Amino acid sequence: MGSTTFKQAFLTLFVASLLLAIYPSVRQQSLFLQKYTKGFHNFSELLDWPVKSDSTAVDTIAFAAVVPPLVALDSSKQEEQVMEDQLSKDLAEVTALEGTYTGTEKLVPFFSSIHERKEQVRIAYYGDSSIEGDLICMTFRDSLQGRFGGRGVGFVPLVSMHPGFRRSIHQAASNNWSRNVLGKKNTRQLRRGISGEFFIPKGAREIQQDSSLQDSIPPLDPRHWATFKGSKHFNRCQNFQQVKLFYGQPKNYDSTALGGYVRVKVDAQQKELPLAAPHSVNCIALSDTACQRIRLDFQSDPELPIYGVSIESKRGVIVDNFPLRGIDGGALKYIKKTTLEQFQQHLDYDLLVFQFGLNVMNPKLKDYSWYQKRLEELILHYQNAMPGVPILLIGVSDKGTKINGRMQTDPSIPRITEAQRRAAQNTGVAFFSLYEGMGGEGTMVSWVEDYQPKLANVDYTHFNFRGARKVSYLLVQYIQENYMDFVVNGY
Repeated sequence: MGSTTFKQAFLTLFVASLLLAIYPSVRQQSLFLQKYTKGFHNFSELLDWPVKSDSTAVDTIAFAAVVPPLVALDSSKQEEQVMEDQLSKDLAEVTALEGTYTGTEKLVPFFSSIHERKEQVRIAYYGDSSIEGDLICMTFRDSLQGRFGGRGVGFVPLVSMHPGFRRSIHQAASNNWSRNVLGKKNTRQLRRGISGEFFIPKGAREIQQDSSLQDSIPPLDPRHWATFKGSKHFNRCQNFQQVKLFYGQPKNYDSTALGGYVRVKVDAQQKELPLAAPHSVNCIALSDTACQRIRLDFQSDPELPIYGVSIESKRGVIVDNFPLRGIDGGALKYIKKTTLEQFQQHLDYDLLVFQFGLNVMNPKLKDYSWYQKRLEELILHYQNAMPGVPILLIGVSDKGTKINGRMQTDPSIPRITEAQRRAAQNTGVAFFSLYEGMGGEGTMVSWVEDYQPKLANVDYTHFNFRGARKVSYLLVQYIQENYMDFVVNGY
């Protein structure tokens, strides 16, 4: 009986594996499957094998964003050829769109901060799935800290959605946290934090709202926990110099009650801290001595939004990585102005960076003025909340799509780049065209097909670790060159 069950299980597993293996090839030959199903590249990217490209594949290595579907194609090969010819013509036309605006002089306050060796110089780096897992930011951060000083990974959400992927810090957490992020319905109507998200415990015991809790700390519920450990991949991230916890305020706040408690274990020592919540954004120091690991155990109000921790040094450059998968940047304006203002009081940003665009691409769309308007609204929202803080808008990276049977630059890339450039110019912020900085037309195809090992994944959209490192060096070079111009010549 046991042998028969084993054989049946093995046969089922074998058939399933076979179907998974042949599905990408079958889908590649079927317009119906390409239209109505999602693609993937089995195990080829993990092994770095060459594969037949599929521009609609989901990038499992870099946790790709879900890109809005393109207009469906007619099954007729003749109409498909007409569309591909039009895309090829569009690409030839839009390559001449490159503008000249950079607005680098808008970064003078930031250059002044690092030149004057301000006690702490802080950068908020927002982006889509292209920066998920600290891609780009981790090398960008390490390079700037090596040049201008500083240690630590900056702000880290309480729970990592992809534990083990990020190399700049090791995170773990219990699996009973509820996460709400921009784009997800906020049924509890709690404030999202600086990263656009908040965490609340699932099934947490209600805290008794009485004054006795002020003097006697009850036993903590160990079911809701999170740990943070230094990373050996980056010398400046191995140790934590100081750690702070950020959290919000319960919806029905009572000034006579606490929001809960957190037990803090720093290396071998531990202490318990009350979570007073007098403000919509609250910050408490968890550790101000060097350590390599910290564990947090919570007993908190189910309506108390917890945002994350900041692991930082008192001096030097701090770079906060804020990835938001699947959005085009516009949703950031739904982080309340007062929330941004209060975070600014604690974090004191010297530069805001926005890198979006992957989630609006459509090769048949020629007018991106609507996206320009969304970006302008986003920038104005942050300018109102953080007046005087310079902003750098980074243009969309190159992306490959199939035209006339071969992978080429998606015609929407130059159009999106110009919409972003105009948005930057209209709002008075700096602009760096990543598409042009990478090398312009055909760069992403080259990064996938010509480099060994590859610099990007086979979705022709997302960088792998090597490609992200190369992009970060482009940004560091951009900062260094313009900083030296500021030092030598001024603006």
